[in-house]
Amino acid sequence: MLRRMGSREPLIARSQADVMRQKREYLIGSKEAHRIMVEYGVDPEEKKGMGGETVVEWWIDISVTGGGVVLAEKTDFSKPSSFVAPEGGYQPTIRFTENTGMRNGRYHRTLKPELFVLFPDGTYARLETRFTHDIKRPFAVVRSWFNPSGSRNTEFDPSLEIEVAAEQ
Repeated sequence: MLRRMGSREPLIARSQADVMRQKREYLIGSKEAHRIMVEYGVDPEEKKGMGGETVVEWWIDISVTGGGVVLAEKTDFSKPSSFVAPEGGYQPTIRFTENTGMRNGRYHRTLKPELFVLFPDGTYARLETRFTHDIKRPFAVVRSWFNPSGSRNTEFDPSLEIEVAAEQ
């Protein structure tokens, strides 16, 4: 595992995956306040693309009640900033919108945003997400690294992982 040369802190690591529903909460930290809300929607009106193909618009909203979310750069193990949450720039909700064309009779498109989250109690997390729109089975994967100390550092060291019970 590549690591930057910096202090390492104990983190809670989670990986959650399931079929997307219209709304879904994901527990990121150890308390009820450490949740993100993911909302998924599809525009019911189909449009025609430039090539005459059917195009469907879909979107994902990610929000934190009393906190915020900010888009992160793709993780670069050579850059310390990849693991340090910014001090500002957080918004209560961030939206990602995609237009998906129909190919071979099937809709398919993937979003992979990486984010930092600020929770109401001043704690931070880093998220790697993957949302796949498929007309039959839309799917979400949310991987998170939560720092309960309040530090903005979210670099994960498995030897310092804080064990928590899986959410039921």
